[in-house]
Amino acid sequence: MKLSRRLQDERAFVEQSLGDSVLCEWCHATLATYADECTADLQEICPGFVAIEKAKKDFAANGGTNE
Repeated sequence: MKLSRRLQDERAFVEQSLGDSVLCEWCHATLATYADECTADLQEICPGFVAIEKAKKDFAANGGTNE
């Protein structure tokens, strides 16, 4: 599946912003391991999800660019 240029830029920004840092103190997931390691139920507000969403908001606040 091909992503739009904006989504590609957003993804790159999130990856650069979060790097290899631990996103969640519950499961100790990083961005690379989040999908496999996250143990939160769908109705829970997971710290890893919050970190990813914050990076996406930072990208949007930057005008949707990586600059």
